[in-house]
Amino acid sequence: MAAAQRAQKIIKSLDLPIAHVYCFNWPPGTDLDDTSTTDVLITEVNDMPTTYGSDRSNEMEEIVAVNIFYASDSTVDFDKLEQPLLGAFEVQGWFCVYSPGHSIDPDTGQVTKVFQFKHLLRKDEI
Repeated sequence: MAAAQRAQKIIKSLDLPIAHVYCFNWPPGTDLDDTSTTDVLITEVNDMPTTYGSDRSNEMEEIVAVNIFYASDSTVDFDKLEQPLLGAFEVQGWFCVYSPGHSIDPDTGQVTKVFQFKHLLRKDEI
């Protein structure tokens, strides 16, 4: 299972006001101008061997980007969505390595938020 798919599983396990959680790309046929739902797109940032012993790597460092696109008419308190999401990743052994402030998507006008989460995956877990 790819890192993005593991992250998707974490997010889908939560009871949050998110309509869709996609991995890697928007599915074909997705109406990108439809801003009526809060959606998440997960992409992989890094997938690098690390933690060497006897000249062989023992772990993979995985980093995923979780991109939240809030519905344009959303009244959700950002903290009430983002803090449980952050906590769920931490409980699963991921930690946040990047989290800039909210921004506005120039194409849709939606408020967006990006988190990057890092996880070390032992090779025997693959």
